[in-house]
Amino acid sequence: MDYSITAKELIQKLGGGENISSLTHCMTRLRFILNDKSIVDDSAVSEIPGVLGVVRNGGQYQVVVGNNVAKCFAETNKLSAHSEQNTAAKAKAKRRPVAAALDFIADCMTQLIPVIIAGGLIKATACRVRRELSEPAFRFV
Repeated sequence: MDYSITAKELIQKLGGGENISSLTHCMTRLRFILNDKSIVDDSAVSEIPGVLGVVRNGGQYQVVVGNNVAKCFAETNKLSAHSEQNTAAKAKAKRRPVAAALDFIADCMTQLIPVIIAGGLIKATACRVRRELSEPAFRFV
């Protein structure tokens, strides 16, 4: 699939490069922060080849592209008028304080997940070993 065509049509349907304040992506979605969301027609964006769907969430306009989102992001980023260096800063600046606080907590806790899992596995193994050692080797039914 030629994502340069998808990128051109996306930018056009989103109101041009000057309407795009910032652009980021996750695993399957392009995440736009738009200056004026009212000029965007969701059904027109959904009909663009390569676009699987559209979601408006948390002040972002999210375009579902699928697994090849990195290729589409690169093409869209080349054609849009915003600076790639300011994208993350602008996206964080426009977030609501509650969302920013929850993101901070999630970022802190994400690093602890492997430690919590390892601790649970060690505890389960220790309990199993202790149980096996405390019971007789032969059980009578």
